[in-house]
Amino acid sequence: MRRIYTVTGETWQTIENHLNQALDQALAHAVPEGLHGIMVTRRTSTSFTVEISPDASYGMTMERWE
Repeated sequence: MRRIYTVTGETWQTIENHLNQALDQALAHAVPEGLHGIMVTRRTSTSFTVEISPDASYGMTMERWE
């Protein structure tokens, strides 16, 4: 099952807090599934997605810009 978490915020502190929460949620699903890692994609300066992705190897968290 594909899980995608959208993160937005006006300040870097808010974004960082929301990213950490999204990463925790993604990890909670990715580890037991044991198939894929986590991809964090920066969409804009204030918008990110965090997802369990086949583009990231199991046990890895990768970042990319779009």
